[in-house]
Amino acid sequence: APQNGPNFDPEKETQIELNTKNETAQPSSTDVKKGKESSQEQQVLVTILSGNGFKVHRKFLKADIPDIYTKVKVGSNPKIWQTSTMKNSLTPVWNESREFQYFNHNQVLNVGVYDANSKGKDDLVGSFRVTVGQVLLDGGVKEMELTLNGKMVNKFIKIQCEQVLKKTN
Repeated sequence: APQNGPNFDPEKETQIELNTKNETAQPSSTDVKKGKESSQEQQVLVTILSGNGFKVHRKFLKADIPDIYTKVKVGSNPKIWQTSTMKNSLTPVWNESREFQYFNHNQVLNVGVYDANSKGKDDLVGSFRVTVGQVLLDGGVKEMELTLNGKMVNKFIKIQCEQVLKKTN
């Protein structure tokens, strides 16, 4: 099972072992009988649902309610998907989805969670790694605890995965 390393950052994550062979679904026997040669590509629909456990911080004698967003990297795909920022929220709800090419159940989802700052660099709140298969085996939805510097931080993100077929012609 994937483990979070100290200070995991999905933008810097490069060493991921995956089966990157392009597997395309074969046409079903019904499609062949009807003379259709439709090509289908396996996709995984990844949804960042919500978060909880975030706390108000004090900055310069002022309460700072976090502005939370996530960055998601799927497998060896170099693209990083960033959710919208939930401003001033201790229990952010996104329900935001993206489709990614699906290779197998061992494909790793790398998720970093950040607190946006108006000045300076955004703060990494924590991160987690999970395989698509682990989420699918939990009924398609899994709540993951974030880690920071190798320690659990009692903050959670709920993620959903769904396999979908996409016609390519």
